[in-house]
Amino acid sequence: MIEHISDSPAALRSMHRLLRPGGRLVLSTPQRHSPLELAARVATRPGIVELVRLVYREPILELGHVNLLTRAEAERQLVAAGFEIEERHLGGLYLPLLAELGGRLALRLERTLEARLRHGHLSRLLWTQYYIARA
Repeated sequence: MIEHISDSPAALRSMHRLLRPGGRLVLSTPQRHSPLELAARVATRPGIVELVRLVYREPILELGHVNLLTRAEAERQLVAAGFEIEERHLGGLYLPLLAELGGRLALRLERTLEARLRHGHLSRLLWTQYYIARA
């Protein structure tokens, strides 16, 4: 939810303050430069959103992400708020055209690609970063 809060450092400091010593924060937030975030920014632009609505035949709403963080920014903010990061994970590959047009085969391909990307240089293509951090 921190992607919906403009001042995530203050929010994380508040979360740290509310947790008991040794308490855990489980945090997930989209990665700033993932294909899904970039596609959402393009899809909700005036003129384009009408076309996207025709294709999907359903309402297309802005995600409301006002504070997208890179992995480095998220980790820096967690540590600055007083957390010790115990675990970090990346997941969620979404390639819009492949996902929408490819069916089950595309889903299997996306899962295979996600597993391969998770630990490589292209891990920033995965949509979500997950953290377990101790207060």
